[in-house]
Amino acid sequence: MMKVKTNPTKRITAMILVLMLVISVGFTAASCSKESTDKKEKKAKASDTSKIDDSRTEPEEDYVDWPSGGLFDVLPKPESDDVVINQQSDEYISVEVHNTTQETFTEYVNKLRDMGYKDRQDKQIADHVFNAVDGKGYEIMSSVAGVSEIMYIQFKSPESSLKF
Repeated sequence: MMKVKTNPTKRITAMILVLMLVISVGFTAASCSKESTDKKEKKAKASDTSKIDDSRTEPEEDYVDWPSGGLFDVLPKPESDDVVINQQSDEYISVEVHNTTQETFTEYVNKLRDMGYKDRQDKQIADHVFNAVDGKGYEIMSSVAGVSEIMYIQFKSPESSLKF
């Protein structure tokens, strides 16, 4: 049996990227949890008052439909229509897809693999993280936070100078 040497720098870099992604998911989940708690407290206070102004209902999120054009046309459309765009340019997009279960995340990753996206490592690091590149140089880093059911997608074109 032939042993394959692994590049320790690549392994360390991959682990740092995964750690950063997990930490950012944790912070986002904690932030969402705090916002949810704040909204519940506001509702509880509102129910205590004798007069409730129903004309001022605030939306939970500013969801948009999956856009068309640019980098959005390179990716498959997610199953959920609850999309929040965090950043968008000609070379990079960052989105959240709410109401995404682990199962629908896995299905999305399989669609990406069918399109030619290859895992950056020989073995996927975790079931909830996908870090891949296709033959044209497009790169994707995606993860799902099971508790909050949010899929995070960071996607960049070959022309982008950003590093994942």
